[in-house]
Amino acid sequence: MKRSDAQQVIRERAARSELTVLAPNALLQMREFGIDFLDVHRCLSRGKAARGPYAPSDSESNECRYDVEAIVNGEWLRLVVELPDKSPDMVVVTVSVIL
Repeated sequence: MKRSDAQQVIRERAARSELTVLAPNALLQMREFGIDFLDVHRCLSRGKAARGPYAPSDSESNECRYDVEAIVNGEWLRLVVELPDKSPDMVVVTVSVIL
């Protein structure tokens, strides 16, 4: 899927946040950076797909990933997301703050 199409899909799926899953690693990073789910949701809803699609060698799911970036509460956030064909609609793999 082209990056521009993925960006639209990410925004649409973010509207149904109950189907967005946070990977354990993402939850740890959120705690480390002081980011809550609302911040993640804002990034997904307003962010730009800055990179992708790509499939990292360490991925267990074989799903393509996209980097989504946005400024939320004055911080530049980068999320790595997967868009599976089946439920859940979206998996947030990593969360980071760009300094």
